[in-house]
Amino acid sequence: MYKDEIDDLKENLERKEYLLQLAEQRVSAYEKLLYNLGNRDPEVQRKLNEQNIVLKDRKISNVVLENQELKQHNS
Repeated sequence: MYKDEIDDLKENLERKEYLLQLAEQRVSAYEKLLYNLGNRDPEVQRKLNEQNIVLKDRKISNVVLENQELKQHNS
């Protein structure tokens, strides 16, 4: 009885992980594009700076850790 539910949960988790990886790849591509544009165009760089956007090599796990640190700092 519970085995079917566990299998369904595992399948859903794998699907969500896959979709999250796809989203991470897309965001990474956008960040690379913005970084390249910012290096060539001072206006783009200025707007990124205004928004406090610092482009760097980020992975989902890094973002999770950064969010945890921010929560602890703000508490």
